[in-house]
Amino acid sequence: MKRAYKFNTFARVVCLLGMLLVDLPCGLATEGKSDPADKLFALENFLEVKIQMNPLYWDRLRYQYRDITQERKPGEAFKDNYTYLPATVSINGEPVGSVGLRKKGLIGSSSTQRPSLKIKFNHSKKGGRYLGLDRLTLNNNIQDSSLVKQYFSYKLFRKAGLPAPRCNFARVYVNGQYLGVYSNVESIRKPFLKRVFDDDKGDLYEGMINDFRVGMYETFEVKDGAGRKMKSIVRVVKALNREDDEIIDALRRAIDLDQFVNFWALEIISGHWDGYNGNLNNFYVYSGKEDKRLRFIPWGTDGSFAMTNPFIGMKTTRTTNAKSILAKTVYTHPDTLKDFHAALAHHLKHTWDEEEVLADLEMIHKMVGPHVIGSTQAMKFQAEAIREYVKSNRPTIEEDLNGPTPEWVVQVEGQKPIIPGSGKENVNIVGTAKVKFLLEMGTFNFEEDQVTDQIRFEIIKKDGTKLDTVTYRGQAGFPPGARWFDTPRMVLQGKLKDQPDWLRFFIRFDPEKFRHLNRLKLDHFNAMGWVALFNEETQQFTICGMLDGEVVIDKKDIDSKPHIEGYIDAKLRLWRVPSIFATEPSDG
Repeated sequence: MKRAYKFNTFARVVCLLGMLLVDLPCGLATEGKSDPADKLFALENFLEVKIQMNPLYWDRLRYQYRDITQERKPGEAFKDNYTYLPATVSINGEPVGSVGLRKKGLIGSSSTQRPSLKIKFNHSKKGGRYLGLDRLTLNNNIQDSSLVKQYFSYKLFRKAGLPAPRCNFARVYVNGQYLGVYSNVESIRKPFLKRVFDDDKGDLYEGMINDFRVGMYETFEVKDGAGRKMKSIVRVVKALNREDDEIIDALRRAIDLDQFVNFWALEIISGHWDGYNGNLNNFYVYSGKEDKRLRFIPWGTDGSFAMTNPFIGMKTTRTTNAKSILAKTVYTHPDTLKDFHAALAHHLKHTWDEEEVLADLEMIHKMVGPHVIGSTQAMKFQAEAIREYVKSNRPTIEEDLNGPTPEWVVQVEGQKPIIPGSGKENVNIVGTAKVKFLLEMGTFNFEEDQVTDQIRFEIIKKDGTKLDTVTYRGQAGFPPGARWFDTPRMVLQGKLKDQPDWLRFFIRFDPEKFRHLNRLKLDHFNAMGWVALFNEETQQFTICGMLDGEVVIDKKDIDSKPHIEGYIDAKLRLWRVPSIFATEPSDG
């Protein structure tokens, strides 16, 4: 042990000397050498991707979905009926030939109208490649009306020297129907690993609501390699469970800790709240054949460029807005906290460039704007939000760095995952909700909920008592843009009696199901329903869980006199139980 400690100490001295000489944090990967696919991901190469497949196959594909409440075994993916189906593809007019096509995504990308897609070039031909790639990922940006957040965030990671996918934009057609502008994202598989790490023989894991804690690490999904025993994951878990002074040295042997510190710093600077540290989601870790230390790779960054994290139910600063066990460990150890602050300062100085982001924003929107389906109002609205983020980002982080060090306040140990990905036993059924509503349908805006007497709540807690609500507000409609390619949504809020809190239900419908059906399951495919609390005094917004039941629409008129009338009948399935529902001490 002493020998290892001496080695690590020496390595850190060398690292610090390097930082002094070149002003570069340790733990950064070298971006791979250029390859034939560079031109495919060039920003100026606005792709035209045309897909042809049997219409019956296309209907089968777009109605497939994942059940997020199922139980998963160690190393097992979310069970689904996603299957690769035969298709042909051309890119920029060049026939690629036969491929496999499947749907992509867990929640946000599960649209029936314009789903996110994966193209597999070696589906029908073993070893099939296109410019050295075995697949493409086409993201529908359904959660990002600006269209640019993935491009910006991945560019920041790569600019910082961290492993991250390449990304640009594509116009996507299926059977002649134009689906709109997608993000073309480099898939995290063997060609990526070979390019970035010069090693594709190790173990690759995808994290979807995973952490390095007992009860959560077991459901990392094995993507490549023979890592089903999860040896590299278990090494991290064991290191974190040490109770001596050598926990950091143990972690350094299990993960590339300097790389992780820089990875976390870039998640903060890019506002990627739905990544590993913010939400235990959307990331990969890779353990190479030679270097078996885990290294982190960002993924699913379409929720980036956000100042706050809606899934953390307490007030945090920018640098403490995290709930991963690794983030807490780094932050609460004086040596690694110093490294973390140094990484943030470095990337604010050398990586984050406000003028570059704004120039790219203008240029990209000029390029893709004419190809957006319907109105560009939502894109422009989100562009303004990005400009506000750019204006505030550096000052809010520097406030933490230059003032007193903020305390770590987020509970990590014992926290339940935000999505019940390891079984329904991980959430609490705290009561039932019956909600009646009659709302006008309009253009949806989160800031424009209207007080109304056409909403009524009946909330019955698990112990049979009633939760009284006294005032109501809400709205229903479509986001700005094309109706049937965007998700209709509804917000229903009830003010709690004698309290500053509003109980909030947010419903998002599948466009096609909403148009043709009057009874929709709240299963996160036909319709999804989130439960949240909003405190009027503190302005704190906390997502608490999900609705489990159905929405019944008695009447709706979308065109002539837009309105929607009906009711919700559902169980309240919460992972964070606020005190208003608690029958015993809560964690909310």
